[in-house]
Amino acid sequence: VNAGSRRRKRSAAQIEITINGNTVSGGSFTYDSSVTPTLSSISPSSGSPLGGGVLTITGSALGAKWGSVLVGEEKCSLLTWMDTKITCTIPKNNHGQHSVYVSVAANGYADTTGVDKFTVDFKVTDITPRVGSSLGGTRVRIEGKGFGNCSDVSSIKLGDLMSCDVDECSDTKITCTTKRIGKVITTNNGGKHPQYGLGYVWNPKEITIQPGDSVKWLWTLTTKSKTTGINVHQTDSSSSNEYNGKGFSSGEKKASGGLQETFTAPGTYFFSSDSVFGVDLFMPGKITVVGDAADTVLDLEVNMTDISAFHDLATGASGDAFSQTDCTVVDTFTCATAPTAADKFQFKSATCLTPDVTSLAISSGPKNASVPSWGFEDSELTITGTGFSSTACQNQITIGTAGHQCVVSSATATSLVCNVKGNPGNMEPLESLKNQQITVNVLNQGKAIMNLPNPDMAKFKLYPKIISTNIAEGSWAGGSILTLSGTGLLPRGGKEAVLVIFGEVGSQKSCAIVDVKYDYISCLVPDFLELKGVQTDLEVPISLEMGYKSENPVTASPLTFTYKSSLLATVDTMTPTKVTANTPVTITGTNLGTNIANIQVFAQSRSSVGRRRRSIPQPQEEIVPQPEKMHPFWKQFKTDSNGKPKWRCFGKNLDNGCKHDSVVQHVETETISRSKRSVDHEEWLRQLEKEDDEKVTFEICESGSSEDCAERLESLDDRNMHSRRKRSASEEDLIEMAL
Repeated sequence: VNAGSRRRKRSAAQIEITINGNTVSGGSFTYDSSVTPTLSSISPSSGSPLGGGVLTITGSALGAKWGSVLVGEEKCSLLTWMDTKITCTIPKNNHGQHSVYVSVAANGYADTTGVDKFTVDFKVTDITPRVGSSLGGTRVRIEGKGFGNCSDVSSIKLGDLMSCDVDECSDTKITCTTKRIGKVITTNNGGKHPQYGLGYVWNPKEITIQPGDSVKWLWTLTTKSKTTGINVHQTDSSSSNEYNGKGFSSGEKKASGGLQETFTAPGTYFFSSDSVFGVDLFMPGKITVVGDAADTVLDLEVNMTDISAFHDLATGASGDAFSQTDCTVVDTFTCATAPTAADKFQFKSATCLTPDVTSLAISSGPKNASVPSWGFEDSELTITGTGFSSTACQNQITIGTAGHQCVVSSATATSLVCNVKGNPGNMEPLESLKNQQITVNVLNQGKAIMNLPNPDMAKFKLYPKIISTNIAEGSWAGGSILTLSGTGLLPRGGKEAVLVIFGEVGSQKSCAIVDVKYDYISCLVPDFLELKGVQTDLEVPISLEMGYKSENPVTASPLTFTYKSSLLATVDTMTPTKVTANTPVTITGTNLGTNIANIQVFAQSRSSVGRRRRSIPQPQEEIVPQPEKMHPFWKQFKTDSNGKPKWRCFGKNLDNGCKHDSVVQHVETETISRSKRSVDHEEWLRQLEKEDDEKVTFEICESGSSEDCAERLESLDDRNMHSRRKRSASEEDLIEMAL
């Protein structure tokens, strides 16, 4: 339709139709300004890429019948419609200026020449630097507009190889750190064994991955045998099936299970299972980790859900210096050139900018000479390789996923020396007895590749060390708080994975754990009175088992505790024996001491002391009488009307003497009634557990340490608050409980 270029109050336009180069004309269409809707304003005139909020449109001749509104090409969901005012919900939209189109029923589109376009700002104008390590760890600044506070920025990606974790953000600048996106390769027991068939070979059994990728083992066997199952663990070679004690392990074999392990160091890793069942049936395999062989150019994406930021290459960088707040970068590396695409911003993952670690060892004395990356708090690590900075703060060495620092004390381009700090105070302590990944990052290149002869050396294992104890002797009745001080005393598994044992095998007792922290373990000294006999003093060894593998901490000398009669206090009398509130009481005995500050007296019901007398009555058992049963032997005889055998008897008392029950009363064993456990039995056991907790708390508070007492009371309150609720039981559960 050719309507001409200038609007008239009323004008007619000829209608022409062209098809395949053939044009016909006829009829006309009249444009009439008197019936043309007109827009006078829109508010607001800009918005977020994600939309939201209300767009208010004012104008004239919009009619009473609802039409439709578009912002650019996106539909604006209507809220209200009046002749002079329309409201709608602002839709999601891409970066740019978008015309607002209002379609009025029966009259067509409104005239928008008098209103501004709706503006959406979401663009990138620069990225610096544009090169970095192939393993991530490079700090990047992205400039642009429309980032907000990054709460709506759903992802920042560099191709499919890396993401970028936001460190700082404003509406015009984002500072983030590149991070390699690890892939997960899954293997299962779906391979076919030549003799035993499906289910006994890993599929695949040989896997090739890159640093940062993970392997996930999954297995399932249909078996009821407890001796048949699968597990997976690292071995030293392809010919070995035994766990090497240093690498990954899924633990005991099971009919079904899984394990996932992330590999950061290049090299070859061998793995196997234990024998699946009673023959030499093992499931070996191999993982090969190889680094990038060449540089990779990656496209930058900044996204808000499914909307990507526009790349504005014309505006250019702001010119502001990109500095690191925690270190002045002195050494810069220029071996890689930045990519120069004409239509988008890109980042180059460069192998020459990836620092290379070739050896790592604890130089101040490792825990185990055969594994020189196992050490203690403040152990000194020496790392050699290439691509390091001679500026100490440019080299960041961390241990574990939480990023515990190994503080650099000296640095050259080829050597770094640092000291492990497992309890810095500003974060959770480093768990001991757990293999933790060592990461070397050089500002502003990125993460180093761990090219070690033995890839297991890329992990540090912190070992616990006992340095001192607060007491070495005490009463035969126990009750003192023993505090073992040291470093690395918080193992993987926490408090539940710590056991303190008094005595030799055959006469051992555990020291009830009160608290476990990185630098101390405290426990309640056990009562040894039952082993006293005629002995005056007895020195017993103290041993500790920590972690899931029950490993022993390192001690400067063997730990012992001496029970002494001279420290055993006794109470002979108390007067009066009946008291009310504020009644003075006199107690006499031996070894009570003379320092009032060291004496505490508690009143406690006798029924709440020990397990022999309980303050909580045990639920009564319901006796379920069993129906009387007759042995099948008697059923082969002639029976009376009651179904019992008839007997021929001699004597005066024929009636009683010939009754079956009288004849066999000394032959058959009386049927024993079965006990039916009350449904409240489980609740009773929980109450007993609570009572025992209160008893231990009482003994701790009675020992004289107000700090330990306060901590124990707080712990008891927390435990009571989070105690499990009484379990509801189904009909099947109740039947099982009753049986």
